[in-house]
Amino acid sequence: MTQQPASSPRRAVVALIALPLIAIALAACPGMVEEVPEKRPSTASTEGIGRVKNADKSLTQFLAFGAGKKATNAFRFFRPPYDLNGDFRVELTFGIYDERKTAGLDGKTIFGLEIDRRSTATPLQFYGCFAQFFSVQNGLNVFVSSHNGNHGARFFAGARRVDVIAERSGDAITFSARDADVGGTFQAIATVPMTSPNDPHNPGLGAFNIDDPGQVGFTNFRIPTNGTSGATLAPQHVALNSFYDACFAILEASYALNGTGADPGAATAQLNAAATTLDATIALVEALPAVATAVVAKKKKKKLSGPALALKELQRIRKEVAKALKKIDKKGAKASRSVIKSVTKKMVKSAVKVTDGLLTDELRETLAGGGEL
Repeated sequence: MTQQPASSPRRAVVALIALPLIAIALAACPGMVEEVPEKRPSTASTEGIGRVKNADKSLTQFLAFGAGKKATNAFRFFRPPYDLNGDFRVELTFGIYDERKTAGLDGKTIFGLEIDRRSTATPLQFYGCFAQFFSVQNGLNVFVSSHNGNHGARFFAGARRVDVIAERSGDAITFSARDADVGGTFQAIATVPMTSPNDPHNPGLGAFNIDDPGQVGFTNFRIPTNGTSGATLAPQHVALNSFYDACFAILEASYALNGTGADPGAATAQLNAAATTLDATIALVEALPAVATAVVAKKKKKKLSGPALALKELQRIRKEVAKALKKIDKKGAKASRSVIKSVTKKMVKSAVKVTDGLLTDELRETLAGGGEL
């Protein structure tokens, strides 16, 4: 059974109003794509680290988006200012982790992965693979949509979570998916031609129209393949991209320790890679002229900002990575909870400050929320 989405995801967030509660059809026609306000998270939305205890007493942890108490139509979106260029591959696992929190999602909430052309806070060119949960049909309807409309769909009966791949080859992006709990072969959903293939794009993830007590989760966000920019980037921009390379390695380490079958060896390899990239990023930031000026200001007890603030937080993250490596070396898989807590509680906060300190004016204008982090 194949369903089309009840509405395009772009329309779903227009003025943050609800999707019409229409009868679920097997093939609803795609609606027109409309421009939307900036992707500023709604005040009704919540964000946190979700946790599910497994049979072996390990924890599966994930980024959780939900709605506040009695809230409706909540919206949350995360798009790091990390450039995708040339042929790339982006992976993400998303869906439902807590069966008690499906009532606020049923037939309404849209959640998934998006690839946006870097241009404005609300991109006018986007490509995404999204899902909707339907309790009666008992599964996830996974569909591909872009600024040009809807392109294809596949229903995953019984599924609660899907693994999704967005892979660019030439001037088109192919989206594929599979039931995350079943695994196996990925099923192609659609291939979408890119409108501006020579421009940089950013990956993002989000959820639209969540009602309390709905909750969706995201994990395994990774970019195993990426090209390089043909443009001359500002030094701060180069440093920012380098920093996010390190961030993805740190995330990969946390995935290796997450849930059942923790792999300390894989986590150690990723953290070592992150350490090397962080060292390179720190060198790039130290070479920025603004850093030397700020160091002088610090001696006069002025608050650090810009690249100097980024340098301070980079050094803090580097120390946390070193601590994590020592914990894994000493405790192996038993260090999982401690290391993941360090990533989610400490490194994330510093990462926000690094990003804020390295953003150029050009990049800040493209951020969701008009420059707010």
